[in-house]
Amino acid sequence: MPDHIQPPGHTPVGIDIGGTKLLMVVYGDEGQQVYRFSTGKGAGPETLLGHVLPLLEGLESPVIGVAIPGMVDAAGRVRDCDVLPGLVGWEPARWLPNVKAVVNDGEAALEVVAAGAGADATVAAIGIGTGIAAAFQVAGRRLRRYRPYAAELGFAPYGASMTFDEAASGATVAADPGKVAEAAEAFGAALVTVLHLMHPEVIGLYGGTLKWPGYLEGALAAYERRGHPLLRGQCRVEVLPEADLVVAKGAMFAACS
Repeated sequence: MPDHIQPPGHTPVGIDIGGTKLLMVVYGDEGQQVYRFSTGKGAGPETLLGHVLPLLEGLESPVIGVAIPGMVDAAGRVRDCDVLPGLVGWEPARWLPNVKAVVNDGEAALEVVAAGAGADATVAAIGIGTGIAAAFQVAGRRLRRYRPYAAELGFAPYGASMTFDEAASGATVAADPGKVAEAAEAFGAALVTVLHLMHPEVIGLYGGTLKWPGYLEGALAAYERRGHPLLRGQCRVEVLPEADLVVAKGAMFAACS
């Protein structure tokens, strides 16, 4: 963890709440510790806290960041979450001690992407798990700090009657693995949409759906085929290192910065 965001005398904690799993990263005297638990569509705050609270006991002054797979307002309250409907209305800071940041999961990943870019960089983080998450930084400014529900790429339309979530997400692939190629094509179109709208320098990718055989390759092939060559030549698309930990680490960065 970067020294400049590790507060002395405190224990940084990042919590990534997803549609199928809860992942918690703790940086302590023994280094990095990672904990994983299953969630599911019916999981609510009580279920999640049942996993988290015992792990927080005994930590020295934890500083906690929480990433949510949905819309989070400026006060840190979950306003919409189709992946985990039971979280709507939840304010983690009222339930968990020492929560310093509650952010959308894409925004958490953007913390990691932006940390490796210049101060004035234009970059995007795009996640593909149960649903699609995205967050943008434009000329060094995080879009959600001005418009908290920006970058909901998964809800954007794809084709005549579908959204990118419905066409490309991990939930779609899990329901019908025979649609991997179609889903990958749709995700490639989502990447091209971001490329053409933003002209970013970097698009950082993460999420469990990238591990489906053929999915990443198909998406990148669609991106190469459908994206304007001039813009593609000025944008690097990369899978982020330790992609499964990106959101939890980003939430932790947000809490400590």
